[in-house]
Amino acid sequence: MAVVPADPSTDPARSAAGEERETLDQVFAVLHPELRRLAQARLREPDGGAPAGTADHLERSFRRRVDAGQLEEADRERFFRYAAGAIRKFIVEFARQLLAEQQAVRSATAPLDAPLTATAPSGDGVSLLVGIGAALEALEALDPELVTIVEMRYFAGFGDSEIAGLLGTSGRRVYRQWEKARAYLVASLNG
Repeated sequence: MAVVPADPSTDPARSAAGEERETLDQVFAVLHPELRRLAQARLREPDGGAPAGTADHLERSFRRRVDAGQLEEADRERFFRYAAGAIRKFIVEFARQLLAEQQAVRSATAPLDAPLTATAPSGDGVSLLVGIGAALEALEALDPELVTIVEMRYFAGFGDSEIAGLLGTSGRRVYRQWEKARAYLVASLNG
């Protein structure tokens, strides 16, 4: 006997799940400009860390959406995972664009007989961010949990205990996973 897939219009569980997903997609679409602004602020930080207050800003944003009935407390982990990942993607995208612009200016001003190293990207923070982005893409294929911890800690500015609370694990485990991810990133950037 063939199993007929449930029709979402007649299956209340599937219909509710679809509506929940649609609601979350709408919330995240509204959240994009805010995350983009946070990413741009992150790029302006001289030390390369998350701007002061990024985690607090995300927490206030989550609270506003819960208070408005757009999200529920149960959406907390998903919200912060999404926000940290989006900030990382925006930052890496901005850094790639900036690096491409810098390279275009260098190649336009470099004499034709100059050595190729004269037009190579410098070791500044922008090229470092592009390198971190590429390393995180490779790491994601190996261990997505490590990438989530890097996104939450490095890009969104959460501390170990905050990340542990969001992910439902211990601060000690978060720290060990951070150290493992950091070692992978350092090896990728130096190798």
